[in-house]
Amino acid sequence: MQQKDLNLKYDIFHHSSASSVNLQIIDYIGWAVHRKYEMNDNNYYDRIKEYIIDEDIVTKDRKVKHYEK
Repeated sequence: MQQKDLNLKYDIFHHSSASSVNLQIIDYIGWAVHRKYEMNDNNYYDRIKEYIIDEDIVTKDRKVKHYEK
């Protein structure tokens, strides 16, 4: 990757998750997937699995498989 000196200015804003319903939703989804794989607890994942289009797309190109289906 080539590095260029673009001298760009930017701001980073942090918003409380309580102020964003979208952030709360994605946080729940991430937590439910975490519980499924790390705690072997499908209870919360089962509530949202019909809305998950493709769970494997994030890891499809990985060489190391951490979990079996």
